[in-house]
Amino acid sequence: MVMYIRFFLILMCTLVLAACVRIETKTEQNTFQSTMAALEVQSHSQIGLSAVNMETGKKLEWRADERFKMASTVKLPIAVSVLHLIETHKLTLDKMIRIEPYELVPGSGKMGYFLTKPGLELSIYNLLEPMIAISDNTASDILLAEVGGPQAVRQYLYNNGLTDIWIDRTILQLFLDSSGLTYIPSQKQRSLQDWKKRFDAVPDEVELRIAERLHGDTRDTTTPKAMTALLSQIQEHKILQPREAELLLEIMSHTENKSPRIGKLLPKEAKLMHKTGSWWGAVHNYANDVGIIVTPKGEHIAISVYTASEGGSSLEMQAQAIAEVANITYNALS
Repeated sequence: MVMYIRFFLILMCTLVLAACVRIETKTEQNTFQSTMAALEVQSHSQIGLSAVNMETGKKLEWRADERFKMASTVKLPIAVSVLHLIETHKLTLDKMIRIEPYELVPGSGKMGYFLTKPGLELSIYNLLEPMIAISDNTASDILLAEVGGPQAVRQYLYNNGLTDIWIDRTILQLFLDSSGLTYIPSQKQRSLQDWKKRFDAVPDEVELRIAERLHGDTRDTTTPKAMTALLSQIQEHKILQPREAELLLEIMSHTENKSPRIGKLLPKEAKLMHKTGSWWGAVHNYANDVGIIVTPKGEHIAISVYTASEGGSSLEMQAQAIAEVANITYNALS
C-alpha cells in the first residue's frame, strides 16, 4: 500500500511537472508570436525567420516555409557552387578571368572603379571576396557564368537536398526584368552610365506595374528554412569539404555592415559570418541577412532572416527589425 501511494505521488508530480513545462513552453511561444507580429507591424513588412543551434538542436521559426526574395543572399549558394568545383579540381582559386567594361552589372559593388579602361584580370579568389564581402554584382555574374549559370547552381543545390532555393536568373537579368527593359544594347554601348540612363528613363507608371508583378514572382526566391539548411551544411562540412567550407566562412566574416542587421544587437563576444541582401523597388522593398553566429560558449547558430515590405517601409526600419529578430533568436537559442 505504501509503495502504491509512493508510486502514485511520483506519478502525480511527474504529470504536474510536465504540465508546467507545457504551460511555460506555450507561454513562451505566445510571447514570441506576439513579438514577431508586433515587429511586422512596426517595420511595415513580413518577416521570415529560421534558426537552429547546431549543438543543441533548438530551433526558432516564423514564416519559415514561406518564400522570400533572395536579393544578394543568392551569392552565398553561388559561392558554394564555385568552391565545389574547386574542391573537385574543375576550377582553381588562382584561375585568372578577364573582365571587360561591357560586363559590368549595375547595383552594388565597386568593380566599375577599376574598369574605366578595357582589360582587367582577377583570380577566382579575388572575385569571391568582393562578391560576398561587398556584394559586387559584376563578380557575381562572372562567377555564375563560370559554374554554368543559374540552372547549374540550382541543380547542385537540388542534388544536396536543398530543393527550395530557386535560382533562375543572373543579377543583370533581374535588373532588366525589374525595369521592364527588353532591349539589350550592344557590347560597345554598354556601360554603367548607359544602364543608369536607361533605367532612369522608364516611366513611373511602368515601374509601378512591373513592381506589383515582380512582387508575386517566385523566381529567385527561397524559404528561410532552406537557407538555414544550406548554412548548416556549410558549417558541418557536408556540402563542402573542410578547407573550402572554412574559406567561405572566413570570407563571410568580412561582410561589410553599412546597414547593420544580424550583428547590430548581438553581444561583442559573439562572432558573425554572414551575407546580406537588399532590393529596393518602386513599391516593395526586400532586406535580408543570413549567417552563422558563434556564441562565447562555442555554439553555432545558423540563422536566416528575410523581410518583404508592403510599402511604407525603409531600409533602416527593415534592418532594425532584422537586428531585433536576431537578438531574440540569440537569447532564445544560446
